[in-house]
Amino acid sequence: MRWDAPVRNTRRFALEDLVPCGQAIRRGEGLLLLLASANRDAVLKLLRPERFEVQRQQRRNLSFGAGVHACPGEQIAIEMVASCLDAIWATAGFDSYFGRASGYRPLPDVRIPVFAHGLGD
Repeated sequence: MRWDAPVRNTRRFALEDLVPCGQAIRRGEGLLLLLASANRDAVLKLLRPERFEVQRQQRRNLSFGAGVHACPGEQIAIEMVASCLDAIWATAGFDSYFGRASGYRPLPDVRIPVFAHGLGD
């Protein structure tokens, strides 16, 4: 999730005039928040954030939001995906089930992988 976040950005709108980090934002103006790059932000204090490490000890990420904007379904989503992956790997393995990932669908806000073949192929 941290390495390749499925939701790349989200939008927020200022409820009042504010000046975060010296940048003036007027009430009602929209902000585009880049979640994909947030997972590599220094604020997470990850060692080597640019590297994909399956066994990373510190697994903090912002893919499901944080604080008051945290996704209430995070744990449910993680459990659903984990259960599906367990079943796929137990039967045939991910690559033989879907085929190799060959890229992403051309969508601006989310990263949906394209596989060599799907369940119906």
